[in-house]
Amino acid sequence: MRRSLRALFVAVAIPSLLPDVVGSFEQHIKVTTRVDVAALADTMCVAHEVKAGDTLTGIARTRLGDARRVADLQARNPDVDPNKLKIGTVLWLPPRDPKATGDLHLVVSMPPRDTRFVPFDATKELPHSRIGTYVFALLTKEQLVAGLHADHKKVAEILGHKDTVRIPAETVGNLVGKDSPVARAEVQLKVVADKDGKWQVERTVAWFDAAGKQLPTDEKGNVVAPATEPKKSELLLLLLVATGGAAWLLHARRRDPYVALA
Repeated sequence: MRRSLRALFVAVAIPSLLPDVVGSFEQHIKVTTRVDVAALADTMCVAHEVKAGDTLTGIARTRLGDARRVADLQARNPDVDPNKLKIGTVLWLPPRDPKATGDLHLVVSMPPRDTRFVPFDATKELPHSRIGTYVFALLTKEQLVAGLHADHKKVAEILGHKDTVRIPAETVGNLVGKDSPVARAEVQLKVVADKDGKWQVERTVAWFDAAGKQLPTDEKGNVVAPATEPKKSELLLLLLVATGGAAWLLHARRRDPYVALA
């Protein structure tokens, strides 16, 4: 009976004595991810999501650099009534370079949990990826039509095709340590061509605290945590250890001063 009571006491007492050990070790932060596709937009088709106040002329002027390219914009979106643009409608923009002859369309997928093809507007945040992984893909018009509303098997088949251009990228996770000063992260992805002409993604990350102040980072991009004062519990533990050590030393000197001073 006594052993059972003793075990119950230990089970109840230990969690209360170790509040920093028992419980959650992580906290959520807000992560926003944007992508710069200017290098692709010169020769590829990218998406534009219609917003309030948009007109085809305005879109041609701001996204293609020339309001006179309305005809090119209409040709890419023959099913859209230019006089009745609906907010949220996705338009395909022709390449910014009017001499470009390519017919590839930029979409994003978020495998392995979500393998949809999403035509995204690069002026907005990227869709959220639960594990922070993206795959940008350049699809032909036929692949685009077949894949936008397909199941995951068809999407995987298109992504795995030998001629499909895939550009993998990663953002950052939305979990940090419980004591981390980070409250928000802003991720910028930039699609660029390497020396061999292959597309790749460069990533930069800015970290912010709860007050909105950007936090310093080291050469690897990791947050440099500011020096913090010891917690009261840590000071109390240090005081108890120091007091115990002093008491032991005093007792040892009284018992055998030569051993204590050796």
